[in-house]
Amino acid sequence: MMLYREIGLLHEYSPYWLLRLWGSSDRLVALSRRLYYGGGGYRGWEEKCRKMERWPLSKIEEFQLKGIQKLVRHCYENVPYYSRLFKKLGLLPSDIRCLEDLEKLPVLTKNDVLDHYPEFFARNMSKSWKYHQQTSGTTGRPAMFYRDEGAAAAFIGSCDYFGMMSPNEMRKTRALIFSRWAIWSLLYRRYNPIFSRFSPVTGGVYVSDLPLGDSTFELCARYIKKFNIQRIYGFPSAVYAFAKYVERKNLSTNIKAILCGSEILYEGQRSVIEKAFGCEVFDWYTSSECVVNACECEKHAGLHITPFSVVNIDPSKVGKAVGRIVFTSMASYLMPLLRYTAGDVGSITYKRCACGRSYPRLRRIEGRTNDFVILPNGQYIHPVKFYMYPVEIKGIEDIYFLQHEDYSMDISVVKEKGVDKRELAQIIGRRFSKTTRGVLPFSVRFTDAIRRSSKKYRIVDTKVVSDLNMPRKRG
Repeated sequence: MMLYREIGLLHEYSPYWLLRLWGSSDRLVALSRRLYYGGGGYRGWEEKCRKMERWPLSKIEEFQLKGIQKLVRHCYENVPYYSRLFKKLGLLPSDIRCLEDLEKLPVLTKNDVLDHYPEFFARNMSKSWKYHQQTSGTTGRPAMFYRDEGAAAAFIGSCDYFGMMSPNEMRKTRALIFSRWAIWSLLYRRYNPIFSRFSPVTGGVYVSDLPLGDSTFELCARYIKKFNIQRIYGFPSAVYAFAKYVERKNLSTNIKAILCGSEILYEGQRSVIEKAFGCEVFDWYTSSECVVNACECEKHAGLHITPFSVVNIDPSKVGKAVGRIVFTSMASYLMPLLRYTAGDVGSITYKRCACGRSYPRLRRIEGRTNDFVILPNGQYIHPVKFYMYPVEIKGIEDIYFLQHEDYSMDISVVKEKGVDKRELAQIIGRRFSKTTRGVLPFSVRFTDAIRRSSKKYRIVDTKVVSDLNMPRKRG
């Protein structure tokens, strides 16, 4: 049984002295992790990831095929949605003879799941007391996705494996976390200090419940120095904002490694973060909907995909080399998702990495498809054009672009002290007109703080529905 709810409540309401005592015992932390995650199976998955990392790709695919065939039989026999879908398509589980045969099934989206939500749960399993996570709703409607013990173990084991992939073995040092979601905490073994919230099981110092800005960053810098914190985990935009603060204040830290995920990490952001902290930045990709995990190694030549997920590219919405990332987890049985897409766009390479690992790598991840700004003629502009505004235009502390259904754009700006509003607005306006080829009406407004609907600290959001964007239901 997974006791993550009970242990989570203890983390939330226990006094600091008890949490510190709890986190000081390796045995108690190990026991807590087993109870929290429903057993010690995650260690087996971590070992599998290490054991298989240098297998020939053909051998990895043989391992995946066996797991997928077993999962497909389970879906056909126990999951109502897939029982009906297979019959409709005239397919049997025996028709899946190779990994490419999964393409006989249509791509699944979040709206498909929500429209048939009860039908995605396996009849032979109970969802009571299982690990669940809600998506933020940034690609449409929010939803709750469930994982059984096996799926949770596979995910946690791969996170521990990624901690071992970096030269600094990131999981062995204290961490500062710019996120309130528990998914980030799965990488950590140990813990000592307390900040906004902390978990002895996961070893994280959480700062996400505080509004980001100079006052929060001042506290972060103080805790990094006081407790000798050596890792940072978080959304690239939030870590980037903190890096700008560190650079502006000319602060020195002992940060050894930084892991960024849940947003696109752009090279401009990476260079600023690495310069500010003097360490490597590792990109990480995962999804709340399904058990899929990918992370950079020390070569930074793509994100290695752990072997419990089969990932491929659906080019139908974007192009031949780049398309929607589609994945199937062979470890998820309670709420299995075959050929599911969260709307992310990218490409895959199957060449062995220079680090020696054979796992396929995600490359050119270009963002959730609804991050693109859509032009009236159907063309789209990559969000990197807008993410670089704070980097390339002096005087911007924060900026947010919201595109409405009529294609118009609201540009909200937090300016740095001493900057002239009129001059900055003119510079932003000229840059925006050039970026959008002068076809989008826009307005620039200044504010003391930007309120975002998403915890991911996004810079660009669009409400325009297009073939490129994930479909949305109209209310």
